[in-house]
Parts: sequence; structure tokens; C-alpha cells
Amino acid sequence: TPTMLPSEEMDVMLAKFKTYGKQPSQLTSLSAFERAHAIEAPPQAGPGSAPATASQGAAAELPYLAERQKVIETCLKMNSMGINQGTSGNASRRVPGGFVITASGVPYEKMSAEQVVFMDLEGEYYGSYMPSSEWRMHFDIYRSVQEAQAVVHAHPTYCTALSCQRKDIPAFHYMVAAAGGKVIRCAEYATFGTQELSDNMLVALEGGKRRSALLANH
Repeated sequence: TPTMLPSEEMDVMLAKFKTYGKQPSQLTSLSAFERAHAIEAPPQAGPGSAPATASQGAAAELPYLAERQKVIETCLKMNSMGINQGTSGNASRRVPGGFVITASGVPYEKMSAEQVVFMDLEGEYYGSYMPSSEWRMHFDIYRSVQEAQAVVHAHPTYCTALSCQRKDIPAFHYMVAAAGGKVIRCAEYATFGTQELSDNMLVALEGGKRRSALLANH
């Protein structure tokens, strides 16, 4: 039986979805409650800032173009495989000094390389597009797990069904061990896009000892 979210939590969800994919300047018409529960964007790097790249001679080229394109390819593949729907998932790739991650609310089939956002490991994003609302999980994995080179956050149907019952994936198949443990754990529930959710995810991943986790009711 699925675990139902309380009405108060759904009020928070309604407030968050009003702010999904929007810049802070677009949030002025919200109520005090909606502003208090808006999706919180990371700080933006100063105007003119750009990530340092290995090839200083190609100043006009978008930094980490190949890695950005790979992120888009990954997202398109997730949707074509049926393990994700629309823009609900996100993906990232580690690059020198940080990582590149999908922008918030941009359809993958329309996403350009410029809309794959560079974030540094101080938590700032670069450019005019905001990173995914789940940027904290990617950020915390790259900060905590030095060997992590990529992060994929998808919503496979059966995984979501288990997560809504707050159940682990048990050892029903030997490939469960490929995720680094005897079960794939379901992290404790927290509101999407929050630091609490990212913290719960890291607990389920045992700080990086495991490679996969479910997120409760997610």
C-alpha cells in the first residue's frame, strides 16, 4: 500500500510547482507561503564569470561542450528507454572544477548545450539558465564521492512504485549487487529539491559505498 503524503506537504508541493523552472525575478507575485517554499536556486556566479577550462586557446568555444552533449544524450536515452518521463529526471557529468547538469524545466528534445549548466564545487552556477531543482543531490555526490563521474536521476515505473511504499529493492536478482550492496535502499522521505532530501540520499548511499538508491514517494 502506498504511503500517502499529508495535506500540509501537498500544500508545499503546490507552492514549489508554481516556481519550477523560473528565475527569482519571476516570483514577485507569489504569496508569502509560496515564497517561503519556492524552489531554491543556488547562487549565480558574477557577470562575466566563466569556468576555467583545460584549453585556454578556444575562448569562444562553450566550455565542456562534449560533456554537455553527453548529458543531453543521456537524458534523451532515459526517456526513450521509458525510465523517465518529460523533464522530471536529471543528469550530470563531472568536469574539472565542478560538473555540468541539466537546466531546470527545459524539455530534453529542445535542450541545447548552453542549457546544460556548469556548477562549481562551491555551489555557484554559471550562465543564464538555472540548474535542475535537484542540483543539491548532484552537488553533494560530487563533493562527497571523489570517484563519482556521473549522476543519473530517473523515475522508472517499478522503482517509483516501490518508493511510494517506502520499500528497498531486495536481493531478488544477482545484479542488485552491482549497486554496491545486498539491497538497494530507499532513502527516508523529504520534500524534493531540499537539503534534507540530499542528506537522506547520502545516507541510503552510505556516503558513496553504494551506487544506487530509491527516494521515498519520489
